Amino acid sequence: MAGKKRTAVVGCGWFGRAHVRNFAAASELVAVCDTEKKVVEDVAKQYDARSYTDVLAMLEGEKIDAVSIVTPPQVIPAIGLQCAKKGCDLLIEKPCGLRLADLDPLFAYKDSIRIMPGFLEIFNPVMDDVLKEIKTIGEIMTVDSTRIGLFPKRNWPVGVMMDLGVHDVYLHREIAKAATGDASVVEVSGVLKYLSSTSKYEDAIFVLLKFNKMVTCISANWITPSKYRKLKVAGTDATVEADFISGVTKKIWGEDLKGATARTIEHVITPFVREEPLAREIKTFLYEKSIPVNLQDAHDVLKIILQALHQI
Repeated sequence: MAGKKRTAVVGCGWFGRAHVRNFAAASELVAVCDTEKKVVEDVAKQYDARSYTDVLAMLEGEKIDAVSIVTPPQVIPAIGLQCAKKGCDLLIEKPCGLRLADLDPLFAYKDSIRIMPGFLEIFNPVMDDVLKEIKTIGEIMTVDSTRIGLFPKRNWPVGVMMDLGVHDVYLHREIAKAATGDASVVEVSGVLKYLSSTSKYEDAIFVLLKFNKMVTCISANWITPSKYRKLKVAGTDATVEADFISGVTKKIWGEDLKGATARTIEHVITPFVREEPLAREIKTFLYEKSIPVNLQDAHDVLKIILQALHQI
């Protein structure tokens, strides 16, 4: 179809395959790349794309407008730099790297290509509802979010903060920006917990973020045998609660609080149809005139994470 961009996906793990599926639907997917030859060949065959086990060979062999990098975080910046040198727009999955210095070389290309971090939950429709209500709940007193998942079956050199807590860092920045016009974090405090004395990376984390005009709290773990993704924004006039799994949003406020008929009222939004957040993210990356997050946002979020982990 005329106007469709020529794209490629690097990384064909479980989430990489979700990227492949959505890029195939939204663009002309020409290539997929992964170090596992059998895996990448099977994915390429399913989506009628060409398979590669080497990124440079793919970039030399194909004409590509945009690349999605869905690999372990320690290699994302280097792969991104290879693609940037070829003039490809970049969608780089979170966490976008493990050190701030790893992202620095990409800044040389920020004005010549589109570089967007994969901050998926920004594109979750439930976040639309939260941001719509921010200006209606008075002065924000607290923002709390909890994110729980099972221990991941993958060999990544990261703990739960890089894996799960990262989502809430960028969501809290979006809320602060919508509420006060300022997403700057001026202080970060993090408490780390480990499942055992032999754990190399943290299994649970509790983080306080101090913005210029508000304080927020993040808790995340991958120990509890459940999946939980909820956020609460409490204002002086009302509270908004959001469930990122079900898509349900609640606005809660009180009436006649000092009178004889004091009561709490809830307004619940339950979606019948929900657009896939990843599909929204990829369409925005490929075709929207502007993108909601960029390389500087990726850098700022990574800095907050490293501060929470006491690494800087």
